[in-house]
Amino acid sequence: MTHLRRPDPLREALERAAAAVGLEVRRERLEIGDANAPGGLCRLADGRPVCILSDRLSDDEELRTLGLALLHFDLESVYLPPAARAYVERLSAEMPAKPAGGRTGGG
Repeated sequence: MTHLRRPDPLREALERAAAAVGLEVRRERLEIGDANAPGGLCRLADGRPVCILSDRLSDDEELRTLGLALLHFDLESVYLPPAARAYVERLSAEMPAKPAGGRTGGG
């Protein structure tokens, strides 16, 4: 069952950033066999990027999944409040180094 999300400035900032780079955010019930899938970034057949978030994620897990999806986009020209930018940068620092050109331009 989907639980109601309380207003969260960090989530709202990440969702605004997603919209700014053309990333659609969807909350869906995701199950693969007996395991629950958290979701993440995918591209539809027409090339549109979508971040699918499992409706069973905790608030922290949802923020992390969305933040990780945003790492695949150039956020330099996207306004993020300082706390949101710091959060995304912290996630980026946790990830292994990618080869040059690892990020996409989005939309």
